[in-house]
Amino acid sequence: MVLFVWICCCRGPFVLKIFKIMTRDVPYFLQFFMCVIFAFACAVSMISNRGSEVYTIEYGFVRFVLTVWTFVKITVGSEYTGDLVDVENVSNEMIWLYDLLMTLYGIIATLLMLNLLIAIIGTSYEEYGTDADSLLLLERYNIMCAMVCLRLSLALCLWHT
Repeated sequence: MVLFVWICCCRGPFVLKIFKIMTRDVPYFLQFFMCVIFAFACAVSMISNRGSEVYTIEYGFVRFVLTVWTFVKITVGSEYTGDLVDVENVSNEMIWLYDLLMTLYGIIATLLMLNLLIAIIGTSYEEYGTDADSLLLLERYNIMCAMVCLRLSLALCLWHT
């Protein structure tokens, strides 16, 4: 990133925009997305408990964590057959609720969350687009200050030895 900011003025603002989006907006989006995954994983892990004899807190927590992991695999498109979220683990009375939850998750995870991510990134891109030149100058100043501090600390280390 330093190379683009320091050498090329035409690419510097773009790289700064992308860097700010990746460090600020993507983690912000992931917080919302994990809330959605946790909500659906909690519901599905309760539905897919097919009369197990063990009802301890540890069993429920492990089942919830494995269901969250399965929903993450579903989201990225990995194969998830044989996991806890399979329809074989759901009782016959709850299959309609399982189908409804999985359909809602598919709609919310793909359409609404992708739309939210695009809106967050689009807003930030416009925000940084108006301040691109000032951001580039500020980043150059930060780089120069870091270089001066590094040079001074190196000179002090060499002087003391």
